[in-house]
Amino acid sequence: MSLTAREIALAIVPKISGSLSMLGSSMILKDILSDQEERSNTYRRLMSMISAFDLVSSFSYFLSTWPIPQGENKGWNSPYHYAAVGNATTCTAQGFGIQIGITTVLYNVMLSVYYVFMIRRNTGEKAVQGLEPYLLGIPLIIGLSLAVTPYLMNLYNNSNLWCWIAPDWSLCETMGLDNSECFKRTNVFRWVFYYGPLWISAGCIMGCLGRVWWTVRNKEEASTRWRVNGAPTDNQYSRRVAQQAFSYAVIFAIVWLPYCIMDLTGIYFHPHDNGFWVMLLVTFCQPLQGFLNFLIYRRHVVANVSTNATRRMQLMFGNSTTALRSRIRGMASSDGVSRMDSHDSGIDQNPGLQAVEP
Repeated sequence: MSLTAREIALAIVPKISGSLSMLGSSMILKDILSDQEERSNTYRRLMSMISAFDLVSSFSYFLSTWPIPQGENKGWNSPYHYAAVGNATTCTAQGFGIQIGITTVLYNVMLSVYYVFMIRRNTGEKAVQGLEPYLLGIPLIIGLSLAVTPYLMNLYNNSNLWCWIAPDWSLCETMGLDNSECFKRTNVFRWVFYYGPLWISAGCIMGCLGRVWWTVRNKEEASTRWRVNGAPTDNQYSRRVAQQAFSYAVIFAIVWLPYCIMDLTGIYFHPHDNGFWVMLLVTFCQPLQGFLNFLIYRRHVVANVSTNATRRMQLMFGNSTTALRSRIRGMASSDGVSRMDSHDSGIDQNPGLQAVEP
């Protein structure tokens, strides 16, 4: 049976989303590496590592069926893959490139830890730089371990969509396993080396950002007590942290949830029934992280520019609140002045809270 349009579509779609992701990661790297001041910032260096590893995994997804050895098409109708021109070596290399993408998630955990130190613990940038070897080194060691171990176990094989942790049919036959048992064995390895670390990392990220949000919220509420007539704050910083946590959750859901759910079902999907639409969703979403990271990165940059511009305008022209504070300072005692200055302006001047949008 010849190739169907569905099989061709599943081979082409990862090239589209993979290209978008490579472009997004490249733009982030260019923005950071072209500016010496940007390179000296711990946050930017973490972002550059995230983008670098995502660039590798996005390129591996972009290759799609190219690295797959022709003729290895288990369970599909046609006896070969569309545009498959690879061999065992190229298949292993693609599998390694996709697997090393887990390092991106681990660096996101370190980015969340960075926020905890900068905001919750109110640690300065110089102090955080002392922790930088750990923030940069730990994800690299764990990520390489999670990618090298499957290579040593010969787990990188053709998974029909691309090469990754997939069944080794000849080994399964030697072990006396049928197809269903072979799939279950493969899923165990996927959860050990990829999905397990992925979900643990997601929990750590949301936990860290939750603690940061709570800290920022409490500081905002404390500052309200020192405002004139108890005027409430607009909680802009806690909203930003909440938005960032929500952004992480959205990226996680879009990129990894479809593939996780597909594996959890234990069903072998193929393109000749309704399973095609699930596979199409996976092939589009799985390579997309770099592009989504770029959108959030650019949104933060624009927000920073807007915030800094507003502050410069206030410094140049002042506002009614500033004038009112000046009048109160003229009537207040020295103790009252010091307390009001420290609490009323603490949100704007606290370097930890600035790190919500580095």
